[in-house]
Amino acid sequence: MVFRSKIIIGAILFISIISVKTAFCEDYMQVQAAIDVTTVASDGKFILSQIADTARKNNISIVIPTDGFLNKWEYGLWPFRNIIKRTMEIRSVSKFGIRRYLDEIKTVGRQNPDMIFIPGLETGPFYYWQGGPFGKNFSIRDWHKHLLVIGLENEKDYKSLPVIGNGLALNNPFGIKGILLISVLISFLAAGLLLIREGSKSQRGIYARWHGLTLRQCKRAGILLVVISAGFLINSFPYSGVKYDQYHGDAGVVPYQNMINYVKARGGVTFWEHPEAKNIDKLGNISIETYEHTDLLLASRRYTGFAIFYEGYDRVGAPGCIWDEALKDYCNGIRPSPIWAIGALDFEKADDLDRCMKNLRTVFLLSHFSKADALNAMKEGRMYVSKEKDAGNFILDNFTVKDSVKADVKIMGQELVTSDAPCLTIAGHFIDNAAKSLKITIIRSGEIIKIMSLGSPFKIDYKDDGDIGDRKFYYRLEISSEGLFLVTNPIFVSRK
Repeated sequence: MVFRSKIIIGAILFISIISVKTAFCEDYMQVQAAIDVTTVASDGKFILSQIADTARKNNISIVIPTDGFLNKWEYGLWPFRNIIKRTMEIRSVSKFGIRRYLDEIKTVGRQNPDMIFIPGLETGPFYYWQGGPFGKNFSIRDWHKHLLVIGLENEKDYKSLPVIGNGLALNNPFGIKGILLISVLISFLAAGLLLIREGSKSQRGIYARWHGLTLRQCKRAGILLVVISAGFLINSFPYSGVKYDQYHGDAGVVPYQNMINYVKARGGVTFWEHPEAKNIDKLGNISIETYEHTDLLLASRRYTGFAIFYEGYDRVGAPGCIWDEALKDYCNGIRPSPIWAIGALDFEKADDLDRCMKNLRTVFLLSHFSKADALNAMKEGRMYVSKEKDAGNFILDNFTVKDSVKADVKIMGQELVTSDAPCLTIAGHFIDNAAKSLKITIIRSGEIIKIMSLGSPFKIDYKDDGDIGDRKFYYRLEISSEGLFLVTNPIFVSRK
């Protein structure tokens, strides 16, 4: 009865969401989302149903948990790294169970039909060891270069995620090198067995065939050769080699691009989680060190976006910085796709979940209330991000760009093609009807072209008749007030 009642209540709430949607170019409703929350499946302290309850309390209807996929580190001694090794592992989705994790998300989704739950992961595709295990400066490097992977539903896709330590996911295809390696190792094994046989003969003295070895020496050499060759046979399985590992230093952008390509090919999305943050930690007596890695935002391609708050906004998201550099590369045909901003709570267990949800949220523009369209909104950039205490209290009612002659209107993530001066419409209000002053900053291709100070509620119609030339460009906004900072994704404009 309780479960049935919850479904009925959920259905009523669902209908209310649809009916009171805020018109954003009339075809879209605004739906608030909490992205990047961990559960007890990895290093969180809440089960998903508790997170859902907190989200509902804060008028959040989309929840994207991103538990750690694989928190495991291995160090093996050369030359038998796969046999003589030490493994350290803490809670993760892999330990919790991939199927169990996906089933739990589906179950909570069925219990809350008025909400959308999209499976996500926090992945560390790569790390490498620095120093030696017997030295003082032994450390794990670059573990916290994290990518959020969102939208994969197939258990098989998880099992093959290209992460160091995830089974055979990083193995190269078996080929001629593998055949040669097996042949050599089997030859050594056969030679060792032959030595043991010859060394076991009953005759005394020197066995001439083996160049002066005594029978006992011959047998010992055979045993040693058998042990070594068998060890290499076991250690080298499956004889195909790996794309990269943790023993050969920094691999650059390759592991991360490999992850991005893998997820994109399977219909998911990837976001850099905190590229501007430094993380220094300890795992027993081993240091874990990761330094800011914003260079990867420009070095990698085809990822969906990045988390714009809280760390390092001045370096990545501020006008003229790395985000704008990447967007301009897209406009100039250098980059194959634009990148979008989201707000990532990065919530584990050290803070108050209710406060985190109040202070940061991503707002999706949905054409219909479904998981599929929420995932499309992330792919297409139909989102804006707000933070601080009024993050859930302010609604951006409109941010559109239209042709000054034709009735062609575009929203965030879309592109307007025009030969005329673009016209921007911007509107917003506080839900509690507070009469606060706001600063609206219009950014065009990384440059601030207009700053306006207005009271709430407000509506602006701004015609950009400046010198914009015959090129592709974009607009995006910053809106700030006491207790509010909001950033939109861009709208692109192409000149005919």
